[in-house]
Amino acid sequence: GGAGLYAAAAVTLTNVAVYSNTAKISSGGNLAGGGLYATSGTTVRLTGGVVSNNVVSSTHATLLIAAQGGGLYVNGVNLIISGTSIISNALRSSTLSSGGGLYLDGGYVLHLTNVEVLSNTSSGGAGGVAVNTSNILGHAILTNTRIMSNTALGTSGGGGLAVGKSVTATGCLIQYNRSVGTGGGLAAVNGSN
Repeated sequence: GGAGLYAAAAVTLTNVAVYSNTAKISSGGNLAGGGLYATSGTTVRLTGGVVSNNVVSSTHATLLIAAQGGGLYVNGVNLIISGTSIISNALRSSTLSSGGGLYLDGGYVLHLTNVEVLSNTSSGGAGGVAVNTSNILGHAILTNTRIMSNTALGTSGGGGLAVGKSVTATGCLIQYNRSVGTGGGLAAVNGSN
């Protein structure tokens, strides 16, 4: 993963464009992070800038390959994003895929403040944003954020946003998202809040 950027330490990006990167896989396994793949460290922080037109794709005809985080994939750290646009990123793989715009894994917290998540697509669930959808640890805190016109083509749901446990949203707009499965706008897949 990480066709654009790969990091195994704390990351801070300010007014950076992560644009038009493609990560591909042709055999079995998982693939993540078309624009940015970050693991370890303590925090990944994005301020301003844009994450746009990044793609994670599988070229294997028969294997079910789980692609995650078309724009961003972050594992094992908190993810704090402020004033950034996450636009037109895509996962083009199996219905096991999740997080067309971004995927946060590993039981940490996603903070989005004044962020736009627009027109991202997933061949599986969570067209815009996925937070720990495979367990009960995923939590997202959203403030003044727009999650709009994202699409999840798989049956696992969450056209705009899918989280493993809970979401706290203040002053947000979640609109015009589409899911073949449940939760066109939002799916809390393992939790109750």
